[in-house]
Amino acid sequence: MTQSLEIATFNLTADAQDFAVANTEVTAWLSRQPGFKSRLLARKDDGSHLDLIVWDSHEAATAAAARIGEIMGLRAMSMMDPATVTMSHATVLASAG
Repeated sequence: MTQSLEIATFNLTADAQDFAVANTEVTAWLSRQPGFKSRLLARKDDGSHLDLIVWDSHEAATAAAARIGEIMGLRAMSMMDPATVTMSHATVLASAG
């Protein structure tokens, strides 16, 4: 099965450290989704943020994305500036490590 990456970028309306702490609920939800492999949450040099999620397949990634409404009420989600959110998926061609 070919893995898929979910790549989201966004700006925050709150403190980055508070956001990182609040994200434990989002990570818990993700870990219960079929096909979830791993997640990296990072702050870029320009101050924006990157959320990189690895899924077993494109189908698993898009199925979880379709259920995102289940977590929209979580504190971490309210800390993101919705006007700056972009999300895309990419098929993994090669990996190491």
